[in-house]
Amino acid sequence: HTCQIIEDVFSKACYALTTLLQNDPHGVEYMSNYNLINIIVEGMRINNGGATAQRLGCAVLWHLVPVAKPEKITSSNYTTAEIIDIVVNYSMICHLDDSSVQKYSLALLAKCVIADPDDRKSLKIIHEVNNWVILSMKVHPYEPYIMEDGCTVLLH
Repeated sequence: HTCQIIEDVFSKACYALTTLLQNDPHGVEYMSNYNLINIIVEGMRINNGGATAQRLGCAVLWHLVPVAKPEKITSSNYTTAEIIDIVVNYSMICHLDDSSVQKYSLALLAKCVIADPDDRKSLKIIHEVNNWVILSMKVHPYEPYIMEDGCTVLLH
């Protein structure tokens, strides 16, 4: 029961944060003091079996990954490579049949590889997960966002 409560609270918090970040152009600035990436990644790890937690965690992270940045994301203990690894292992692999999780996971991966194309660790991880990206595209061939973001990841 405790895990269910944690997942429910985490998912609701992620939904609220996503709404704020979508609607407030200064939302990311407001969040910069809170180590939000660390909190979201840990929440995704704890709730790795929950599709809603994975989908909404990816949605929040999508807003927090800057377009251009150093290897370590501002106010985060995680590099782009580590975030990619977590998204693949906790979101994509565990929830392959859930098109919504795949859509948000691939959108985040595409943004990560565009934001950090020279990070060798990221590229190494991407090469290792190309098969998962392709499998996601095979499982969900009629989902245009999955196909588009999957192609973006594969191209990088």
